[in-house]
Amino acid sequence: MKKMILAMALAVTMLFPAAAQASNLTGAPDNQPLLPSRLEGVITQQNDGAITVRDNNTGDTLVLNYSRQTYILDAGTGAAASLADRQNDNIIAYYGAALASSMPPQGSALAIFVNATDELVTPHYAVAEAVDQSDSETDVTTGNGSQIVVVTDNTQMLPYLTRNMVYRDQIQAGTVLAMWYGITTLSYPGVAQASRAVVLAQPQVVDQGDEAAAEPSPAPSGDETAIDIVPAPIEQMDEFAGAEYDKDGVTMIPLRVAAENRGYEVGWDGDTRTVSLTKDGNTVELVIGVNDYSGDALEFAPEITNDRTFVPESYLAYMG
Repeated sequence: MKKMILAMALAVTMLFPAAAQASNLTGAPDNQPLLPSRLEGVITQQNDGAITVRDNNTGDTLVLNYSRQTYILDAGTGAAASLADRQNDNIIAYYGAALASSMPPQGSALAIFVNATDELVTPHYAVAEAVDQSDSETDVTTGNGSQIVVVTDNTQMLPYLTRNMVYRDQIQAGTVLAMWYGITTLSYPGVAQASRAVVLAQPQVVDQGDEAAAEPSPAPSGDETAIDIVPAPIEQMDEFAGAEYDKDGVTMIPLRVAAENRGYEVGWDGDTRTVSLTKDGNTVELVIGVNDYSGDALEFAPEITNDRTFVPESYLAYMG
């Protein structure tokens, strides 16, 4: 369906990178909510709970405040990331339409993608407004109806801060997504095909007798009229109190802090140099110096630094 439209449009119209449409992100008719703004820039300063970003296009400076409801991802891999030691890092950020009239202006970050590059295919943050499911594709409408992103069986589907598998047919109206795409047709709505999609959050539903209804909750969006969603999981930015460190471009985090924050009981066997993580009756063991995380290899094996065990930040996805 949309794949045919996309193919025809690609054949007969000029094509622009999707980022070219970002200049009108905040524009909306009176009866529609304001959309988040998109910023591509460089982090010039970091403070507790805030980053200062210089816009790559205008050179203007903006302070973005972040919280536990800010999604932080790696622009290259889609994995959960950290803002620790990101000075001079290139990022893509989405922030609410309301800005504080300070100098420089301040806004609230909804999603931040670190390690951003000049690649044509870039990540985009959006809340699904409408979803059309078929056997071959999932068409996700965003941007107050101005954009359709096509998710197919060839689209890489990733979870956020969990090991649970996600599938395109789980996308519904209200799903919060990060979607990677580049070329968008000049049609209205514009159509693009996603190479990767990360499910950040789903609409929150509570049981009310025999009926299920959406439960209002804080929503990362451009304004208060946006659809209610589940807030982001555990705070990424400051839960490690600055103990994390960089190792050849990989953020290493203190395992005990990460595990206990997620409800695990942590054990240590000094004879075998083994860390045990127990939760809900299930135990996972990690051996210092052995790159084996439940059968998978990550960037680095668990290691001991200053008498504490550290693991790659990507291990957060295994902990749920």
